[in-house]
Amino acid sequence: MFRAKAAVVVAAVAALVFGVGAASAAPPKPDAQAAPTAVTAPVCTVFAAANAAGQRRVVTNNSPGLYVNTAYAPMDCGTTTIRLPYARRALFVTRVDAEVTCTGLAGQWCLGRVLYRGVEGQPNAPEPDSFAWAKSNPDAADWESNSFTRTGVVGPCSVLAGCAVVVQVQVRNHAAGLLFRVDDSTVDVDVTYF
Repeated sequence: MFRAKAAVVVAAVAALVFGVGAASAAPPKPDAQAAPTAVTAPVCTVFAAANAAGQRRVVTNNSPGLYVNTAYAPMDCGTTTIRLPYARRALFVTRVDAEVTCTGLAGQWCLGRVLYRGVEGQPNAPEPDSFAWAKSNPDAADWESNSFTRTGVVGPCSVLAGCAVVVQVQVRNHAAGLLFRVDDSTVDVDVTYF
């Protein structure tokens, strides 16, 4: 039932963004008892573990985020902070996966990237070879389970109390007129000190 509701929301937003009229394929009808669905604020669930060699932080989100921007913007529940101990360096490996749709004319794509203290993780793919997390498709209900991984080295930390390292997943659309939907996301940050 949640997928049916989400499909209705995505189809309604797509109709607004793309001017889809009655001639378009009708979105799935919600159950007769279902109330109208509104996009709600995300609920981020955080899991964390640490030891002398490093730490791991996982942030999950079950709420769909809708993005229409062509400039990078933070993904819902895609930002976390890791405290790096004094005088340590760390290898960061971030795995991102989600159920995604990139709705719009075929031949375009929607992107994702990871920043470590504002620096893009590797590999990075600047234009014209930008990284496509999801390909565009006119069918708003054509969900895919897609993932990507980015890596970076941070440090050494020169602050006695430790250094706050902000890890942020960002998303954007490659062209105007696309609707990027990211749902059921997991951001898995694995940190190893050296």
